[in-house]
Amino acid sequence: MTPERWQQIKALLYQAQQLAPEERTGFLERSCPSDRALQKEVETLLGSGDEGLSRFLENSPREVTRTTLGPGAKLGPYEVCSLLGAGGMGEVYRARDSRLRRDVALKVLPPEMATDPNRLKRFQREARAVAALNHPHIVTIHSVEEADGRHFLTMELVDGVALSQFLPREGLALDKFYELAIPLADALAAAHEKGIVHRDLKPANIMVDNRGSVKILDFGLAKVGAADGIDNAGSRRRASFDIGSEIQTQAGTVMGTLPYMSPEQIDGRSVGPRSDLFSLGAVFYEMAAGQPPFSGEDASALVSSIREASTRPVTEVRADVPLGLERILEKCLAKDPHERYGSARDLSEALQGLRRKIAFAQGAMADSAVQDSIAVLPFTNMSSDPENEFFADGITEEIINALAQIEQLRVAARSSAFTFKQKHIDLRIIGERLNVRSVLTGSVRRVGRRLRITAQLQDVVDGCQLWSERYDRNVEDVFAIQDEIARSIRERLKITFRGTGHATLVKPGTKNVEAYQLYAKGRALLYRRGGAIVGAVQCFEQAVAIDCDYALAWAGLADSYTTLGYYGLARPEASMPKGMEAARRAVALDPTLAEAHNALAMASLMGAWDKPQAKREFLQAIQLNPTYIQARDWYGLFYLQFAEGRLDEGAEQAKLAFVSDPLSSYAHAIYGMTCAFAGRKEEGIEVSRRAVELDPDSYLARFALQFVLHACGKFEESVSVGESALAMSGRHSWSMATLAVCVADLGKPADADAIYEEMLARGRRQYVPPALLGIAASAAARQDQALAHAREAYRVRDPHCEIFLSRYIDFPRRLYSDPRFREFGGHITPS
Repeated sequence: MTPERWQQIKALLYQAQQLAPEERTGFLERSCPSDRALQKEVETLLGSGDEGLSRFLENSPREVTRTTLGPGAKLGPYEVCSLLGAGGMGEVYRARDSRLRRDVALKVLPPEMATDPNRLKRFQREARAVAALNHPHIVTIHSVEEADGRHFLTMELVDGVALSQFLPREGLALDKFYELAIPLADALAAAHEKGIVHRDLKPANIMVDNRGSVKILDFGLAKVGAADGIDNAGSRRRASFDIGSEIQTQAGTVMGTLPYMSPEQIDGRSVGPRSDLFSLGAVFYEMAAGQPPFSGEDASALVSSIREASTRPVTEVRADVPLGLERILEKCLAKDPHERYGSARDLSEALQGLRRKIAFAQGAMADSAVQDSIAVLPFTNMSSDPENEFFADGITEEIINALAQIEQLRVAARSSAFTFKQKHIDLRIIGERLNVRSVLTGSVRRVGRRLRITAQLQDVVDGCQLWSERYDRNVEDVFAIQDEIARSIRERLKITFRGTGHATLVKPGTKNVEAYQLYAKGRALLYRRGGAIVGAVQCFEQAVAIDCDYALAWAGLADSYTTLGYYGLARPEASMPKGMEAARRAVALDPTLAEAHNALAMASLMGAWDKPQAKREFLQAIQLNPTYIQARDWYGLFYLQFAEGRLDEGAEQAKLAFVSDPLSSYAHAIYGMTCAFAGRKEEGIEVSRRAVELDPDSYLARFALQFVLHACGKFEESVSVGESALAMSGRHSWSMATLAVCVADLGKPADADAIYEEMLARGRRQYVPPALLGIAASAAARQDQALAHAREAYRVRDPHCEIFLSRYIDFPRRLYSDPRFREFGGHITPS
């Protein structure tokens, strides 16, 4: 065993011994996140009793000088009571000052370190650094002394536990998080303003006292005279790492504790205050999520994670964390120091601002006399049949649509509300994220022809129940129940209805429950896109077969057929006419449906290439339902940008959808693309990245990010994202063609050629859109084949001619720069 490993085990042993037995496993898991062998070794020693512990301490490596002071030992006027902990810079004891009759903490420098001038100098520097600080959340130093040849500090004794022992497995409650995080940021700001950089911030160096207050300890690795706020890039040093231990500055090494070190610290560069901000951000992340932001199976993997990997968004680890806090942590943990906060004071102000913002929003909700905003969360399926999940989702959507008709009531969009499905989250967080004042939740149980629906309305500020009801009816009464729920909410919130007071809020498109359930399932499958569209078609076809007058189902069927066509999953001559027929049927059955007019608009644009009719129908859909995000997004991206080239107007339409549905991955993806085409490149990238964070399983979100990165000239990253999208999609033709262009622009024509060959081979077995083959062939520098594919695309009215061969995007530039392309594609040639 190396001396360093022995010291590390000893330090963990002493800390674990201070805890109750049931708390030790959690402490060791947090202290040794990537070294299970170390955890097991300590656990074995803890279970070996006093005899085993004594044997371990007596059998230290020869290089370790046994200097541990036992109870009763004296250093000058101080009598040792117990060992509190040990680290690379010495051992800390609880001692009694016989002169002042008070307990203090003694930090004793080991003899072998005291004989080293550099180490002694560092030890004394800690005393000067901490003594210069007068802050309630930084440990107070009393004196620097020497007795019996031992150098030591006397410090304020903090009765409490280290933050590493205080943190629960699931992270701190948010109120407690702010209560600790803001003082820590203030304390660090005070140190930085004195020119002191800590360089070893970690949970073990932060104490939570018995009153719940917090203090930063151990400035043993502090750097004095670095108050400029910007880290200097110094020369690199080779570094050797030991997970969970202090890494000391010696020849060829760096200092700090690995899981909390900044990338520049790991690389051995000179560090400044912003390195501390990274370390504090790592501590904050662990406080919020209950786990460190970076991990690895060994030291090398952990180093790689810190240097290169993005942290998992904290809202994915713990759903009740506000988005504002997630952004604060992301900024602290930026790889580039210049992208972090300018100072710890800025970080403190950001935390305080977030807490004030949430408190103000909650206070405004509490003080308001009219509860004028609501979110309807997905009703829970309590039935044993999983197919009833779609039935429950359909009930939720119908209630959302009904409430949206009420004057003065703002209803959170469906996509944003559904992000909370099957998640148990504090109502205050839901209120903050959706900007609503009340939340409707419920459950659905269906057994045969019997139906039980429960619903309750709650205030998001105090959790107070405003209204609740249980309905035990026959399944055919589902539409009446939905209307009763909407009316009860209207009456409870005392808001008015647009029209007569007795008008029906829920207007069922069908009286057949089975058709209704098939429609709900079809919409759910269509939202998923990709191969799920085929299943959506089947559901809608069954629904209209049961009820041929079901307008919503016809609109869903139309959307499914046109989406099959422009996703390249069916030949356009087979799918697009069916989409047009279904859309016309929907409009004829119910001309008041926004879904019907939107379906007809898309069929007109993609199938018939009739832009005037597409424009009329899109605008009619938006007029009928201004919050229908699919109409806004399709109108903005496909019509205004691709078909008309009105790039800024298209982005503004997509922004309206993005703002009205703030947690929708789909709305983020479309808005990100429109931003990129409108020249808002940085915003496009940021929004597209957020789309992936909101739904990591969404192929469309990854494709959009790939597309936007390419449009912004970030070819290497676009290729990386494109490869993940390709794997996720089952090598979908969109991603293959896009990736071919990306690798060609990255200077890898052979890779582009390989992708084109694969698409050709697939085209011999199944349909591959000729427009996409043309783009891939052009990327592979096979211009004659590219022109042949493009000519075929126009002949069969491939919908991708209006998308990927649009003059307003960069992908087909190799095609439309060829004069021969103008013979058949001249109407979209650049002016």
